[in-house]
Amino acid sequence: MLMDKVTFFLIVFFFVVNLILFINFEFFSKKINVFDEPDNHLKNHKKKTSLLGGTIIFFNIILFFSMNLLFNNSLVDFENNRIISFLFIIFSFYSIGFYDDLKKIIPNIKLIFIFFSSYIAIIYDPDLALNLIKISFLEKDYFMNKFSIPFTVLCFALLANAFNMFDGIDLQLILFSIYIFLIFIFKGVLPIFSIIITITLIFILILNYKNKIFLGDSGAFILSGIIGFILIDQYQNEENFFSSDEIFVILMVPGIDMLRLFISRIYKKQNPFFGDLNHLHHILKKKFKGVIKTNFILMLFYLIPFIGLIAGFETYFIFGIYSLLYILIIKYSLSNKKI
Repeated sequence: MLMDKVTFFLIVFFFVVNLILFINFEFFSKKINVFDEPDNHLKNHKKKTSLLGGTIIFFNIILFFSMNLLFNNSLVDFENNRIISFLFIIFSFYSIGFYDDLKKIIPNIKLIFIFFSSYIAIIYDPDLALNLIKISFLEKDYFMNKFSIPFTVLCFALLANAFNMFDGIDLQLILFSIYIFLIFIFKGVLPIFSIIITITLIFILILNYKNKIFLGDSGAFILSGIIGFILIDQYQNEENFFSSDEIFVILMVPGIDMLRLFISRIYKKQNPFFGDLNHLHHILKKKFKGVIKTNFILMLFYLIPFIGLIAGFETYFIFGIYSLLYILIIKYSLSNKKI
């Protein structure tokens, strides 16, 4: 284990780094020059806003793994090939998102790139492929066998798409990601790394609250890559980590909303990957007239599944309660309006 002094040094070091980025944010955003322009349709912010969120996260990760080399690979409990596949996922997902922030890639093309990047990472690191499916309330385990690689690629792609769709209003995806990393810290998963990413996200959250920065597709994709990779690694290597259905429950908030939107768009003969203003957060924002109230309600949605798991409830019960609340809040928010 690392000495407490080393851990303290790293946390203070990354806090100072992010504080410098925070103080000099205007300078860095002008240098990189990637902004989101309002279009009075899907993008209703009042002025062009920097899309530097993903780049800040990426910079912190590269700096962290550079420090990891200095400390003889003792900061993360990964083998060398696992570190390489992790960095490949992070770099690929960030690059896809950053290029999309610059040039606006067709959604189907983005999805293909996500599939391809995930596939390459799994081919390089075959142990990353999900073969065993453990359900907490069933005694029998299920094996994916020849479907393990396609299934794992699909998991990465679905999470990337869910995170991208969930990044629709200020604060939302940042708060949800902080919530996930706090769970990692609570479970003792890559504690130093998780604390540093949480610190980074808190600084980004403040800038986002001040309407100075968005995560952008680069931020949404890189967060999905980090979280998805860690969940898969821990699920396969730690007996006391969450089972597959428990992971599903924790990620349920963006997941169910993505599923509803896909079904709704397909029913309306629309491309399921093209955006609209029918997301849960858009519906809540219209009803409750503000980002703060909307995010407060969404935070309750995040906490319900995790509290249920801590309390020892079965995942099917948690899923049922959440689904009922989801339907009720959608109906309430759409009340007195045509659906």
